[in-house]
Amino acid sequence: MKIRNTIFTFLPLIFLMWGSVLYAQFGSLQESEKFSAEEMEWNNQIRREKFDIILPRVMRKNKVDMWVHIMRDAISDPFGENDLGSASGVFVFTDKGDDRIERAVLGRRWGNSQRGWSSSDSNFLEDSGAYDIIEASVFVTEPLSEVQTEYDHRFEGLREFVEARDPKVIAVNYRENLGPWTTSQKVNDGISLTDYRLLVKELGEKYAGRIVSSEYLLMDYQVSPVPSEVKLLKKMRRDEMEMVNKAFASVIPGKTMVRGDLRVTTLRRMSTGLSQRGRSAGWENAVIERGDMVTAPSQGKFAYILREGEIQPPAEIKKLWAEYLKIEKIFVETIKVGRTPPVVSGVDNAGVLFVRPW
Repeated sequence: MKIRNTIFTFLPLIFLMWGSVLYAQFGSLQESEKFSAEEMEWNNQIRREKFDIILPRVMRKNKVDMWVHIMRDAISDPFGENDLGSASGVFVFTDKGDDRIERAVLGRRWGNSQRGWSSSDSNFLEDSGAYDIIEASVFVTEPLSEVQTEYDHRFEGLREFVEARDPKVIAVNYRENLGPWTTSQKVNDGISLTDYRLLVKELGEKYAGRIVSSEYLLMDYQVSPVPSEVKLLKKMRRDEMEMVNKAFASVIPGKTMVRGDLRVTTLRRMSTGLSQRGRSAGWENAVIERGDMVTAPSQGKFAYILREGEIQPPAEIKKLWAEYLKIEKIFVETIKVGRTPPVVSGVDNAGVLFVRPW
């Protein structure tokens, strides 16, 4: 029996997108050597558009004159790595009143090392075309005799930079209100107390008194897509659907095993009381059988494996699918851009709220 007569595919009619850093699709930019020139240019293009289009709007919406995002390797910062392009350094965005926000990379950003290792973002930022001011990265070498520590250098020169721009409100990456759920783990709360104290000392009383949390500014920035971001998501969706179709086409009833991209959500499984996610005991080496409902979990696409003699799914499967389409129709008719309020559904490990648009 040919595969098209074996699998009856169900494809959701709408694809809803929401959430965090939408263009960190290719992983951390700290691992840029793993990605092609095309993939890196996607990231660069999106970053430039976000800086041009989104930055002025969200900074003015939140009444922020200067946005300071501080990173160091000891504290994981997915937003810094993916959105800004580095795991270390002080990134400063200043609203000078015109259409373009000034973008500067300052502070201690690690580059090459005396010991031979090299930070992959040490030259990437210069090549990205996204920043106006980029201070040289630090060459990591062993001091012969040095009484100063890293604390003495963390924010060196930042006070002069800030004074020259005289911002009234300075947003810094720490959190005050948008705390994680009680069950959430690995949530980035921002800079450490040590860095905060060092920052306050460097800025002095006048500018330290103007510091506020950047949590709402950061959230607004991340949930605001730009044209190239949407274009990339559409491309990713097409590529992913091709992969799912190939996975479905490869299914041979009685031989193909359940795996990461193909899981079984079946009436057979429901009757056992076992997990629907394919991870419970007894399903590690499960084989896809006729009568199974197979899902590609990351894409929300389903397929029913026809039994011998069937030319379409049985009544109970049709009923389930009809109910799904009713719910989907309600979503389509109800969700209106700019009107329907989002519902918070979680916080990711970058400290960013995921929202559902209904």
